[in-house]
Amino acid sequence: GEQMAIGAINGMIAGGVGPMTLGVEVEGAAVRLKADLEASETALPRRVLEGRAGVSPLATLAGPKGVFMLDANLDLAQVMSVVNTALMTGGGADMARFEAEIRREFKLDLKTDIIPAFTGEAGGAMLVQDPDVKGEKALGMTLFAGADPAKMQKVIDAISAHPEAGKVMTKAGDRYTLALPWRPVEVQLKGNQLLVTTDPTALARGPGRTAAAHLGASLSRLLSAKATAATWAMELAPLVSFIMVRVSSWEPAVPGFDDPDADTKTKLARRAELSAQIDAQEEVVRKASLTAMDEMLGPLGHLALTAIETDTGVRFEGGLFTRGAYLTAIGEFAGRAKDIDARLRKIGEPLRALKDERTKIDDALRDGRRPSMR
Repeated sequence: GEQMAIGAINGMIAGGVGPMTLGVEVEGAAVRLKADLEASETALPRRVLEGRAGVSPLATLAGPKGVFMLDANLDLAQVMSVVNTALMTGGGADMARFEAEIRREFKLDLKTDIIPAFTGEAGGAMLVQDPDVKGEKALGMTLFAGADPAKMQKVIDAISAHPEAGKVMTKAGDRYTLALPWRPVEVQLKGNQLLVTTDPTALARGPGRTAAAHLGASLSRLLSAKATAATWAMELAPLVSFIMVRVSSWEPAVPGFDDPDADTKTKLARRAELSAQIDAQEEVVRKASLTAMDEMLGPLGHLALTAIETDTGVRFEGGLFTRGAYLTAIGEFAGRAKDIDARLRKIGEPLRALKDERTKIDDALRDGRRPSMR
């Protein structure tokens, strides 16, 4: 029953896992952390993770725009065994409904058509695709999945034949385009890789398995290590910039006037001029802030972590991979931070002055609408 399933899950997670040893070393342009986890062949990490014979294609697919990357090579049979055990806690009803929905909508069987179409290797990258665009529309993505070409084509054909697919999906040759509100998404089966991306140049690069030179020698060596089963990498400068650089475009509401007098009309006209100037100046500040963050954080490079299958368990290896020597990069970061802060404050002065003037006009407009106290 449910208690047996919970016991089985707990056993899978903890069973066969031994102690972990930790180590730290500084190597040129990297501070590298190593953790060796002892695990028997029946332990969950050893069962699920599979060391690759070659390099993950993700870094090459994502290219220099990739700022957050995660991929893994999994034993799908073992993954499904874990999933089935977990589903026992709920009786499996949800999965049964899901499988029935797939059969009804796409005439595909989850277990015999869809899952066998995948090899178990998959990954995804978040891209800063258009850094000059505000907000989430600056972002893109690239996903890949190892595939059995014939079986995957059957899945793609079934999905594209669905009546709803025609509303957003078009085909040109062997490439499909999804017209989504966010941005167009390209889908293509290239050899034994299914590629899904908002960046057409990723399809041109293809699923190559060579070390990505733009990541630097130290990080490329880490990601290219033999028997690597999973990798994660994050470039600090563009990702932190996207999260932190938020120039507010909020504008306070303007009081309404049914029949404004000449003075009020003058104030409203000046306010409209100020709002247009503020919008333009906010963009100046935003771009300057992005450039400054890149200058300050650029030398820090990437944070990265890999999981490598060993004879006795799993080794986790990663750390901070800087551009240039580690100590030099840290020194550059510290030295630039104060200078950049002062520079951004100066760049922001015109924006603050414009907003202050608009606030004064708003106060005057509100005061003009208040009834006099007699």
